[in-house]
Amino acid sequence: MSASRQECCLALKLFLEYAVSEHRQPQALLIPEKDYLQLRGASAKRRQKAVLTDDETMELTRQLSEPWANIVKVARVFGLGLGNLNSSSAEQMRKGTLSSG
Repeated sequence: MSASRQECCLALKLFLEYAVSEHRQPQALLIPEKDYLQLRGASAKRRQKAVLTDDETMELTRQLSEPWANIVKVARVFGLGLGNLNSSSAEQMRKGTLSSG
């Protein structure tokens, strides 16, 4: 089950509980716990994140061209995932015009 599905189901359940308790709506609107659990679905299994070791990172930077190797090094030093860098950041970094603000 995705986090958004869980949030949606919880919001629906709480909304209906609020409607019944605060606005005198019929009790039939309440979602029984069994039905709520079925609607929400099973919990998703956590996926293990792949993290490069320092040696693997160094090997990667040796195999990349210089501008991309520098981008990987900067991302590693500042704890950024490569997904945090977009192509415009890479282009600015290559030209030396990347600013911090």
